[in-house]
Amino acid sequence: MKISTVISSALFLSAALSGCMTEEPPTPVDTNLYTDMPRVSTVNGYVIDPEAFFALSAQWPVDPEDPEGPPPPMLFNGMPYFELSSVSGANVYLASGTHQTERSATNERGVWQVFNVPTTETDAYLMHTEPLASGVHLGAGVPFPSPVELPESHYVATTTLRPIVPSVPLCQYQVATLVSDTGALAALANARTSAGTPTTVDDLLNPGKTGGVVLAWVYAPSFLADWFQFPADSIAAEPSMGQLYSLDWAPPGVGGPDQSPMGYIASEGGVSPLGYYAVVLPPGASGELTVQFADTTPEGGEPGPFGPRPYFIPPLSAPIQPGVSMARVFSFPGGDEEEPPPTSTDDEEMPPSPSEDFGVFCFPR
Repeated sequence: MKISTVISSALFLSAALSGCMTEEPPTPVDTNLYTDMPRVSTVNGYVIDPEAFFALSAQWPVDPEDPEGPPPPMLFNGMPYFELSSVSGANVYLASGTHQTERSATNERGVWQVFNVPTTETDAYLMHTEPLASGVHLGAGVPFPSPVELPESHYVATTTLRPIVPSVPLCQYQVATLVSDTGALAALANARTSAGTPTTVDDLLNPGKTGGVVLAWVYAPSFLADWFQFPADSIAAEPSMGQLYSLDWAPPGVGGPDQSPMGYIASEGGVSPLGYYAVVLPPGASGELTVQFADTTPEGGEPGPFGPRPYFIPPLSAPIQPGVSMARVFSFPGGDEEEPPPTSTDDEEMPPSPSEDFGVFCFPR
């Protein structure tokens, strides 16, 4: 053995022994000082005015030199209806039967993010949006003027009837809604007044005069989650309680004396050509409201642009609460079930299929 190796080994052993003789014995750890950290989730998304969104898309000017026509009604950055109906100047919070979260203010593009939501597999949260006292602004982050003029509006607190179950660390792209006094609410007040019950928008929000107003907009089947807003026509609705109104739209000023400033028109009963309905609940109503939907398209008819009809539309079930609630209801294509895609063989390698894990959207199971 080399002399240098012997010397190095001796020095290492000497240092080790010296450390053993000088170090104090370790202090016992009190395990009572430790606790499991609570599991929490972050929920984010954006706030839109769905009535302004439709009014923008219905009045968007047509460029004769654009062969593709106006943009589709998609909730994507860069889509003008989405950008111009996004809400700044509002707070969003989530509430379940046992917990209410902190509030998050929307930025100029309508984006919000709520932290520290208890992670759960069972508890469903609803999104609540409140206008700030400083005022609500639509499309504050858009660098170009809107070619469609919307009326000056006063916004009211709105509950979005989309249950969120935060079972994963991050729930993304949640669409919260906020409605104003110039859309369906004004149309409802006008229709009730014309029918002999003098009503204002404030009356509709007054728990002493109504048990709340539930707005439900049925959309055609979507190609991607809930990011398309094509109104579904020929959809009938039947609530378990309350007074049902069907809603229509026409350019402002041409829909008669009961038309709202944004262009909406309310009629008691009937089938909405937009799939848009309102239920005015009686004072003191409690429990849960259920609204059944049915596609009135005859069986065996020609398929629509979004798949075979009649569509399947799941019922809306929501807790009754004062004020205004909004539900975006999505249809599914009808007809027979599609055949499953072919499986791979030894002679042919199939391309990988996209993930079917939609956990980030935190849908109820």
